[in-house]
Amino acid sequence: MKKILIPAFILAVYALSGCTKGGELQTVDAASYRVGGLLEGSKVAPVTNNDTTKASLSGWYDEQMNDFTFTISYKKDTSIIKLDTLTGIQFYTAAPSIGSVPIRVLAAVTTISAASKTNISGSFTRGLAGGYDIPAEEKVNFINNKWYVVLVSKKFPFGVAGGQLVLTKN
Repeated sequence: MKKILIPAFILAVYALSGCTKGGELQTVDAASYRVGGLLEGSKVAPVTNNDTTKASLSGWYDEQMNDFTFTISYKKDTSIIKLDTLTGIQFYTAAPSIGSVPIRVLAAVTTISAASKTNISGSFTRGLAGGYDIPAEEKVNFINNKWYVVLVSKKFPFGVAGGQLVLTKN
């Protein structure tokens, strides 16, 4: 029993003393924001026909870490288009128009089938961080609510639903 307790005690002491490398815990000093947005087919260009898919984005942004984590929840309209696949999320500086180039594109592959009632509604979580974060020159636009998000699919490559992102400082 002593053979187990002594090494466990030594390991615990090292672990506890190494957590802050002997210093004080540091907090993140910059602002953080709640991020939200409502996405609809009427807010993409061209406007989706025969589809009323709705989605919402909710997440948070840490300015110092330049880390934006979000969840998109969707309810796909399958009344006309019975089979579709969500393929990505696109971010724009302004309301997208035909020919607009997104700032960032994230993959999101979800097959939706009305016949089997598969994935008609659901959610997924993604983020912009690390080497794929918000570009430095775009942070001001992002924080000032000038970014738009578009959910794209195979049937609607220009967007099945889109909307403006709104940030609220915590």
